[in-house]
Amino acid sequence: GGEGILLGQKDLSFLGGAFSLFFALVPFLMISKKRAVGDALTLNGLWHIFAGYQIARLAIWWTRIMFLNRKMAQETANQPLQILDDYGFSEDSVGRPLNVIEGLNVDNIDTPDELLVKAPSFG
Repeated sequence: GGEGILLGQKDLSFLGGAFSLFFALVPFLMISKKRAVGDALTLNGLWHIFAGYQIARLAIWWTRIMFLNRKMAQETANQPLQILDDYGFSEDSVGRPLNVIEGLNVDNIDTPDELLVKAPSFG
C-alpha cells in the first residue's frame, strides 16, 4: 500500500515519524476511551478506534504521496530524460547517442523495446 510507495521513494524519516506518532496515539486513544466509558466499553468500541486509525493512515499516506509527486514534477519539469539500453549505456556500440533532441532515435538501435528511460532523481 502507501507504505510501500513511500519506502520505494526512500521517505524513511516521514514513515518513522508517522509510525512513532501512531505507536503513541492509538494506545492513548484506547486508554482514554476505556476511562471515559469504563466497563461499558465493548470490543466494537475498540474496533472503531482501529477503523479510525486505518482511515487516518490512508489519508496521511495519500497526502504525502501526492506531495512528493508534485515536488518531483516541479523539480524535474525542465530536465531531459536519459535514455539507457538494457545494460545501462546511453550510447550505441559505435558511440552514437541513443536519444536525440526530438525524441528517441531508433534507427541506430537494434532492439528499442529493451530500452529504459531514466528520469532525473530528486532530493
